[in-house]
Amino acid sequence: MCLMEYKTSQVKNFMKKIIQYVVITSIAFFALACDKEDVTVKQSGRVSFSFTSKEITGGRANATGTPSSIFLNVINAAGEVVLANKKLALLSFGSGYVTENVSLEVGNYKITSFIVLNESNQAMYATPVAGSPKADLVATPLPISFVVRENAATELRPEVVEIESNDSPEKFGYASFGFDVVGSDKLKVSVKVELQVGNILYLDVDTKVRVSGFTSDNQLQWTQEYAYVGPSANELEIKKGYHHYEFAINHWGITDKQTISGEHLIEGSAGEVPTTYVLGGARQAKKVSHFINYIERADPTEWGKTYLDPQSKIEYEYRVDGKPSKMKIYGFVDSLNTFVEQRYFLFTYTGERLSKLAGYHLGHITPYIEDFYTYQNDGNVSKIQEVNYAAGVTSEVNITYNYTDRLIRAAYTFSNGGSFEYEFNYIYKNITKDKTTRFGGLCNTGTYTYDKNINPLAHLGYLDYNFRNYSINNKIAENVNYVGCAFPTYIPEAIEYKYDSEGFATEQKTRYKSSTLVNLTRYYYQ
Repeated sequence: MCLMEYKTSQVKNFMKKIIQYVVITSIAFFALACDKEDVTVKQSGRVSFSFTSKEITGGRANATGTPSSIFLNVINAAGEVVLANKKLALLSFGSGYVTENVSLEVGNYKITSFIVLNESNQAMYATPVAGSPKADLVATPLPISFVVRENAATELRPEVVEIESNDSPEKFGYASFGFDVVGSDKLKVSVKVELQVGNILYLDVDTKVRVSGFTSDNQLQWTQEYAYVGPSANELEIKKGYHHYEFAINHWGITDKQTISGEHLIEGSAGEVPTTYVLGGARQAKKVSHFINYIERADPTEWGKTYLDPQSKIEYEYRVDGKPSKMKIYGFVDSLNTFVEQRYFLFTYTGERLSKLAGYHLGHITPYIEDFYTYQNDGNVSKIQEVNYAAGVTSEVNITYNYTDRLIRAAYTFSNGGSFEYEFNYIYKNITKDKTTRFGGLCNTGTYTYDKNINPLAHLGYLDYNFRNYSINNKIAENVNYVGCAFPTYIPEAIEYKYDSEGFATEQKTRYKSSTLVNLTRYYYQ
């Protein structure tokens, strides 16, 4: 072949390769372009799961441990599982919990299982499945439908029910919980709280008991706070498996901590009647320095507003041993815009007991009234004789006690021929029911309700002639039926209180039936 022919052949081959490259490149380009046109960008949204402790249904809402995660399954509209046995960590916010956001494609979904786990991966709560024995405990049982929308966040709150230690998964409509159930490792412990304030033992107390579990080297492993409701001992379910436990209370400024070995607790719970552990303590009662009585009146200058119209003030002085020595009574004088002392009472003691209470008008050296006290051997007052020099009448009340029936009777007789009988039932040193009769006829009957805080007047240490400072808690409601004898102008209907951090009343507001009258008393302490 000549040189010219060879070059021509090379050029032809080169051009052929270029054409092939262009064709291949073009095909690849168009293929790629077609692929891009066929790809659909799927839109997504975000979903989170939560529950609130206030929404727990069907249980005690105090299962052992703290909610830590949620274990759930979710399917799409085609029935395909998109979240299979998914475990999501819970974050605490306020009184509730919420998971992190999970990204799901836009569409319709259903939650088919929903279980709340504690920090030990134990099942605490679950949402029942429709048709299961516990389905009626929630408003919306599983499956729960929801929709994920484009670029939107959805928060779901399935209602949950506590899983108790004897619950089977079938009760919730589950084949298995997949985890141990809280309670399978619980230990039942009986606890009683009794608090001594001054000379009064309070047996009916509502407070909180904190229980903590420790290792043998005193490392804290677990703790839980329980709501304790008196007066009966409460049975607490605590977590097993710790070397020793600490039981603690802090109420009315009284702190008590008791350490009990785990072995001892197990032994104490083995019998038919579990051992009851008593938490308690003592403190001195606060001394009332004075209290002021007001009438709350409508403000004539501004609609809807009220003002306090002061009426009287009672003030106390005390001996070194804390017993009251003097009680001063003041009246409010409008022209002076201040309280002015009008009368006072002096306390006389024989040993530790009040023997005489004498009242004087200010500026007088002779009493206008005197009460003389007589006692039983057990220290309870058996008789109070009252000599009212101003009225010229002598009276006495003879008191009898029926401890079995918790009934106290007081028979009042007067030198002018009058008499009446007052009797009442008491529970935990509060008058709960009473009756007044005169000459065999019924005057009135009443029932009373109390709070569980401290009545400061009960700690003055003496019984007054009319039993007004007998009850150790504060009366919050009364229902008195007046039949005869006398009918009061105002009948109390509801009594509200404010308290300090130590449980002592600082304010008492009394409202009356069929009246706008409101009485307010404010207490002050030394």
